[in-house]
Parts: sequence; structure tokens; C-alpha cells
Amino acid sequence: MRFLLCLLLLSIGVAGLAQPDVQAQETLRQKLEGYLAHLDPNMPLAGNPAEEGFVAQGMEAVPVMQAMSRDISVKLAAAEENGRQDDILRLRFQLEFLDRAIVRLETDLNPPAMIRQWVRQQYRPEDQYIADILPEPVHLTDAPLARAFPGYLFYAANFRHYPVARDVPPPLTVNNLFAVRLPVQPDNGKTLPLRITVLTNSTDMKLFFLNTVKPLGAKDKVDETVMGAMQNLTSAWLCLSQSLQDDGFFRFTIPAESLQFAASDGDAGGYIYRGRAAVTPAGGNSGSIDVELYFNPALLLIDVKEVVKLKPGIRPICQATKLLDPDPIVRKMAEQDLLIMGPAAHDYMMEQRAKATPELQAAIDRMWERILERERQVNEN
Repeated sequence: MRFLLCLLLLSIGVAGLAQPDVQAQETLRQKLEGYLAHLDPNMPLAGNPAEEGFVAQGMEAVPVMQAMSRDISVKLAAAEENGRQDDILRLRFQLEFLDRAIVRLETDLNPPAMIRQWVRQQYRPEDQYIADILPEPVHLTDAPLARAFPGYLFYAANFRHYPVARDVPPPLTVNNLFAVRLPVQPDNGKTLPLRITVLTNSTDMKLFFLNTVKPLGAKDKVDETVMGAMQNLTSAWLCLSQSLQDDGFFRFTIPAESLQFAASDGDAGGYIYRGRAAVTPAGGNSGSIDVELYFNPALLLIDVKEVVKLKPGIRPICQATKLLDPDPIVRKMAEQDLLIMGPAAHDYMMEQRAKATPELQAAIDRMWERILERERQVNEN
């Protein structure tokens, strides 16, 4: 009885000690949520002073920010399901903002800034402006990437394709992936420094995979762990390839049934893991990205074969600038195209709005409201 009483008193004491921490975390969360709610989703992420304020909270704030990110992800999924485009833009911005702060706190690095500086170093002085106009690198947070490549962070920086694609001098292209290897100390005690690798096509990706992926297990012992690792690598390839192939208007899904394991029928034996990223059929878009990863009997990745078959639908040309055209047929065609492109046309429309006359700005705003209303109706039905 005395033992139980002591245990009860101890638990009450521990709870009493822990309570201030819980209250402090809740207070911090309320403060951060208040700041986040007042951020303009149209403002640039780079150089945002609010980010410095979040980072200044220190590592103790990371669990709070992670919990906030999980809650926002749930809200974002609901907004996407119901077609609430304004909420989608706002919530995506908040997720990206929080991710930047969390990565900086967990790694003590600022990968987007480091990528921009790395890009500057790749060019001659007369071409270093590319680093200044580089779109803000976006962290790819797909779970298979993290599982397949621990110790790496992946960022995408894609220039606008439409209405006119930018001519980007090498080593960058219009679509770019940056694999950021974080500093690590392997078993031999020799520290591997941070390294940035740019991937601009499937050949770059293939070399990265072949040079980075280690054997997945013991020879010919394909258990659940090995199968999971093969699936992660296949999904990771598709996640990265989507970014390289996307022109800003494709949307992809990776159907679970497309991820398939098979034994190789070659003389040398080994295994194959297949996967597909299917285009969501909207706005005239169709097609897929299919990939096969080949592993030898020692469970080492030895080859990757990819087939890309994408058919783009309607894309921005000059539709937003034709909303006030004196020819009613031209106006109607422009409106129809923008409605078909839907929310994917947002960035293009806002870019055109920024340099339009007040009258055309009002027409673009009305067109955007029509797109939002159409999306709401589609999701309600």
C-alpha cells in the first residue's frame, strides 16, 4: 500500500513538472500559428524575415513545427478534395515555409541559399545572373525519397515553361533537381563534406542512382526488407522523374498496383522492380512515366530503364491577354482555354496580371473567380 502511495505521489509530481513544458509548447504553437496566419502566400520565400524568427526559436520548437505541419497537411488534403484553391495556395505556402525552418534547425544549414550559391559558382561572371533568377528551390518531401536516400535532401527548381520557355545555359536547364548530400561521418571516421549534385535528365538520375545505391542485402535473399527497399527506390525514381518532366501543368499519381517485383529472366539472374507514374487526365493531359530497376543476384542496382510518354493538353500562350479582345470569338476561346487549364493556370495568370492595365487586371480577376467557382461546382458534384 505504501509502495502504491509513493508511486501515485511520484506520478503526480512528474505530471506537475511536465505540465509547464506542455503549456510552454502550446503557447509557442499559438504564437507561431498567429505569425503563420498573417503571412502573405504571394510573398517570396527567400529572404523572408519571418523565417529567421521561426529559426530563432531553436531546436525546442521543431516538434511544435512538425505537429503544425501535420495538421496543415490534413487541412490541405481536405482543401484539395473540395477544390478550395485559395486555401490550397495558402496551405501549401505555410507547409513550405515551415519545412524551410525545420530543415534549417535540424541540419544547421540553409540548402536553398547554398544551392543558389553553388549555381553562381558554375557560371562565368557574365552568366552568374542565372543564380539570381533561379526559381526558389522547393524541397521534395516524398517519403520514398527520404527512405531510399537517407542523408540526402532533394530540391526542385523549375523555370516557367509558358508562355515562352527560358533559354538556360548549361549546366542548368529549364527543369532542375538538386541532390544535397548532408555532411556525414561514416564508419571509417572520415567525414564526407556537403555535396550538391544537379540532375537535369534521366541520364543524370541513372548515374546518381547507380553511384549512390548500395547493395540491398545478402545475395539472393529477397525478404520483406529488401522488397521494401526496392519499392522505395522505384517510387523515389518516379518522384524525381515527375519533377524533371513536369511543365507546371501535369499532375501525377503512382498507383500502388503499378509497383511490381519480378525475377529477371536473363541468364545472369537477378530481379526487376517496376513502377509507373500516371498522368491525371485533366485539361487534355495524358500519358505516363514507366520505369524498371534491375538488380543483380547480389542485390546491387545495375541498370534503370525509363519510358516517358506524355501528351500535354492546353497550355498558356496568350489567353490571359485576350480577355478584353474586341473579337468575341477570340475572347470566348481565351476564356474556354483558361477554364480548361483551371487552377494550374494561376501562376501564368498572375504573371500576366502584374504587367496588365487596370482594366485587364480586373478581367483576369473575374476569370480567376470563374475558375474557382467551376472547381467548387466540380467537387460538389
